[in-house]
This record gives sequence, C-alpha cells and structure tokens, in this order.
Amino acid sequence: MIQPIRILSYNVRYFGHATRGLASTKKAMKRIAGAIAALKPLPAIVCLQEVETRSLRSTVAHPTAAKETQLEQFLRMLSVSLAEAGKPDAFGAYYFPAHAYRLSAKTQVYTTGLAILALHGRAVRLAPGVDLDPIAGMTAGFVGADLANIINEAALLAVRRDRAEIGLAELQEAVERVVAGLEKRQRVLSAKEKERVAHHEAGHALVALALPGTDTVQKISIIPRGIAALGYTLQLPVQDRFLLTQGELEDRIAVLLGGRVGEELVFGDVSTGAQDDLVKATEIARAMVRSYGMSSRIGHLSFDRPGSPGQDRLAVLEHDDYSEQTAREIDAEVRRVVEAQHGRVRKLLAAREPALRATAAALVAKETLSGDELRALVEDTSRADRPLPAAS
Repeated sequence: MIQPIRILSYNVRYFGHATRGLASTKKAMKRIAGAIAALKPLPAIVCLQEVETRSLRSTVAHPTAAKETQLEQFLRMLSVSLAEAGKPDAFGAYYFPAHAYRLSAKTQVYTTGLAILALHGRAVRLAPGVDLDPIAGMTAGFVGADLANIINEAALLAVRRDRAEIGLAELQEAVERVVAGLEKRQRVLSAKEKERVAHHEAGHALVALALPGTDTVQKISIIPRGIAALGYTLQLPVQDRFLLTQGELEDRIAVLLGGRVGEELVFGDVSTGAQDDLVKATEIARAMVRSYGMSSRIGHLSFDRPGSPGQDRLAVLEHDDYSEQTAREIDAEVRRVVEAQHGRVRKLLAAREPALRATAAALVAKETLSGDELRALVEDTSRADRPLPAAS
C-alpha cells in the first residue's frame, strides 16, 4: 500500500533588524510549528518558500556571512517553536550553499525538487502522462523559487502555443529559459561569427563528454540567449551535490576552457566570447587554492575569514591577515591551475579535432543539437576516423 504524503507550503519573510519583523516571524514560526506538531506519524513535506533576510549588521565585505547568520537564527526559532508545541525532537536543519534547507524529522519532514514541482504543478493543468521525474532530474540543486518559475514559464509557453495543457516539451523549454535565459533570435550573427560560436560550443561539449566527472550534456545550441550569450552548452546534474573533489573541480575548469581552446585549434586565435568562461574558471581555481587547501605549494591552508564564503569576490581582494608574498604565491598557483587545465584541454581536443569540426558543422546547419544527437555524432565520427583493419 502506498503511504500518502502531506504537503505544507509557507511563504516566509524574515526581517532580522526590525522589531515588527521579528514579531511577525515568531508568529509565522508558531503557525508552522503548530501544523507540524499536529501531524501524525505520517510522511510530510514542508516547503518554506522565499525566505528573505535583512540585517543592519550586513557589511559590504561579507554580506553572505551575515545572511547565513540570520538564516541560522530563523531555523533556531522554528526549532524553539516546535519544542514549545510539544515536539522538541521533530526538527533538524542543515544549511547548504544553494540556499536550500533540508528538514529531517521523526515525522519525516523534508524537501525535494520533485515534491516542490508537484506542489506548484497542482495550480496548472498538466497533460496526462506527464512525468515530473525527468524535470526534477534536470533541476537538481534548484531552489523553490526557481522550480515555481519553471512551472510558470511552462504555463506561459503552453498558452502561446494554443495548448490547453502543459506537456513535457514546455517543461523542458522552461528549464532552459530559467537556466540560460530567453532566446534572442533577433540577435542575428554573421556567418563568420556563427561558425566561431559553433566551434566554441562544440569545444565545451566535447570536453564535457570526454571527462567522467562532469555534468551530463543535455543540449548544445548557437541560438543567442539571455543578455549576452551567443550560444550555450546546457549541462545539468543528475542529483544534488554537496561535495566536490579536487579532480571534479579541475574537470569543471577544463569544460569552461573548452570553448576557447576550440577556437584556438580551428582559427588560430581567440575572441572575446570566452570572457565569462574565464571569470568562472578563475573563480574556481582561486577557491581551490585560497579556500579548499587544494594546492601542494600553498599546502593544507585556508585563507578565508571565519564565516566568509570561499568564492566571495570582494573578500578575495582583502588579505590583511597574510603577507604580500603569500598573496603573490596564491596568484601564481591560480595561474598554474588554470594553465595546467588549458594544456590538458588542448591535448584532448587536438585528438578529437574531426569530431570538433563535425559538431560545429552540424550546429551551423541545425543551430541546436540534443545530447543524444551529439553523442551519436561523436561516435560516428570516431568510428569513421579509426584506421581500417589490414587485409588478411
């Protein structure tokens, strides 16, 4: 027998510095705690949506650290309210960088992407047979507001297409809109620009396919999206991740550099299209060296201040707690990490240049390739590139 699941959803705003806001939050906590305390030993999902924090103590240098402190206070208040409601052991809260809060309890109070999608899906008409499981898999790590936005975008797409129900195609397109932004077909590229963007995105995709520790390639496209993206390679995780190894971080840097290296190999020079990739690659490398102790030269040290996030851009500029010599060594190690991955990617793509050119040509012709189409194309190219067996 399938056990039913009860879903409770609350919109909560927490203003940590205002007396009125604090009283309002306590009242909300009592209401939520009362609902949880009233549950029988029955699996339940409690969704706390749009948790907002504000604090006069927030500083320009460490706004995230102050926000985390306020959120911890928010969760403590909920725990206290549950104790007052007679269920002191029913609540446990854990903070994750994606701003998702997992509540585990004797009453099995927890949040999942699939449950939140199902919750928001109740407000719209889904086509019969639509399975939200693949959408939940594509949106691992998304917060509640993003998942709600996906359902809303899918509903808008269905209306524009004169459909009475939301199908899987609308949901998948909605995920792309949330991840990469709206298509900008009015942003017309010249033939030379389109060819360069195609090789750039093909470079990203082939590196992602070649390295085992990377997210799955779902789609590759040279249709401009969002504010500035002239193309995109859509990679989506298959599950939530809370830990990454040094090798996996290096693989992420390699994928980010794949676009620039693809341009280098084919055109012999580089363009401005890799700027965002370089920013992200540098941020990952700096976090590895400065925060996570992943440098043999720097050693097992972290130069983050207590409570500051590893990738806080403003905090990177502050190093009054270590010497200028150490700062120079950190910069040198960041450069070494990025350059090492650049050399690795260059060898990898040079060995796959026929697949790189074939993928780019397919993109120029079709503008978009699915992950399955990309893998089939690479496999066909690899098979054709193999030497024929010697005649007996």
